[in-house]
Amino acid sequence: MAGLKRGNFPLGPEFLRRTLALAGLGAIFCVLTLPPAFARALTPAEMIEKALPARKTMKSASKSEFLVAVCEVARKNRKTAAAITPVAIAARREYAGEIVGMILRCSGKLDCGFVVTIVAAAVGADGSTTEISDAAIARAPQCAEEIQVAARRGGAEAAGASKGPSPGEPGTRTEVEEKFDPLEPLALVCDDGTQRAIRQGEVTEFLRAHPGSSLGSCQPTPTASATPAAVARPQK
Repeated sequence: MAGLKRGNFPLGPEFLRRTLALAGLGAIFCVLTLPPAFARALTPAEMIEKALPARKTMKSASKSEFLVAVCEVARKNRKTAAAITPVAIAARREYAGEIVGMILRCSGKLDCGFVVTIVAAAVGADGSTTEISDAAIARAPQCAEEIQVAARRGGAEAAGASKGPSPGEPGTRTEVEEKFDPLEPLALVCDDGTQRAIRQGEVTEFLRAHPGSSLGSCQPTPTASATPAAVARPQK
């Protein structure tokens, strides 16, 4: 150390300029290499468009391309399903029922709470209660009652928020009321030995989606009855 001279330490302006330049490059490198947790979260629309083929948007994609992209997003992260549902339906309203069916199909194991959340989000975005509830019931028939309640509630809220005459005014009926008949009779369907009551307007779709089901009551399973043993008659 004693042999070092001052000239060995370039402490002039050039040294400071290079030091600041290196520090700036280091800061840029740190920003570029931030972990994903610090990156901006994608919006639901961006998630769907990211899953589409190159140079395709939600509007320009074909039906199959769009539904496959929706499926991929729902499959990769179940928690995004409720968020992407209204966005997807708003972009392609003509596929409302198919979007709901695809999201439920690709989201893994279904429970009624999750299904109701998807139905409510879908009806809030579109208001077509029949198409949406039919698609949901076809995927989760065990939740049929909860789906119908969610569809009616969501449809009523959508109708109340829309402009135009009040649903209570005489001589007026909303689109939701015309499509949903609360007095529609139910039909009995036997679904693999389980008795279900399905709205008559949904029976055809239900039977198509459940090959093991049939119209009517379930037949009781025959059980072997015990044959009483012959009783010996006392001899006279």
